[in-house]
Amino acid sequence: GEDRASILRGFADPATSRVAERADGTVGGFLVRAPWGGRALIAAAPEQALALLDWRRRTTSDRQITIAVLEQNMDGRARLAEAGWAERPGGPRMIRGAGLDWRPDWIYGQFGGALG
Repeated sequence: GEDRASILRGFADPATSRVAERADGTVGGFLVRAPWGGRALIAAAPEQALALLDWRRRTTSDRQITIAVLEQNMDGRARLAEAGWAERPGGPRMIRGAGLDWRPDWIYGQFGGALG
């Protein structure tokens, strides 16, 4: 819920970023490439995440695209498998302290931990 517009304006542009809109015109997700490498893909629903990933596959020169999906995001993992993505073994997610109120079903990739 934080406003990160000032951070994103520094490196987001039409060549490196894409927004997925909901039917009502609001932002449902985004994908942005940072100048230091990596990409952030945040989407509220699998449909927006898959649309952004399809855009990335069509526009990237990378031979292999890897994304991270949290184990708890069962719907996201199933939808990715249906769309032809292959799952590879991952590592443990480390949680320190009290449990967090978060939405793992909204997370399709992680980058820039310092950005929150």
